[in-house]
Amino acid sequence: MKSDEELKKAYRFYIGKDGIINLEFLVLLDDPKDRERIAELVDARGDAILAKDPGRQYNFLIDLSRIKKFKPMSPREQERYIKMIAKQQVNKIACIGLNPFYRTLTYLIVKLSGKLPRTGFFNSKKKAVVWLKEK
Repeated sequence: MKSDEELKKAYRFYIGKDGIINLEFLVLLDDPKDRERIAELVDARGDAILAKDPGRQYNFLIDLSRIKKFKPMSPREQERYIKMIAKQQVNKIACIGLNPFYRTLTYLIVKLSGKLPRTGFFNSKKKAVVWLKEK
């Protein structure tokens, strides 16, 4: 398994100037244990961001546009992402760049989190951001 520093090169997780929390997957690693650890790191980073202002609602932008090849998610990986987006402070979620396999998987994860009515699927970041900024 790769070190946490190596794993952090596979994604970017940050708050943009517009207040939107961005999760960009830059590469999808082959080792399921590495992907599970990334899910743990992302969830922990999300917890840290949300803890800074517990009364604030956040919108999330999840970008998978760089991922071209489908790799199945382990149940542990799925559980981590469900846990992350199911939090009360998560308001709206926009997903971009999903191939048909990831769109279906993301749809199921979002449905299990209870956030489906506040989730949008988009082909461009620009459209996703416009939607996230709508009231």
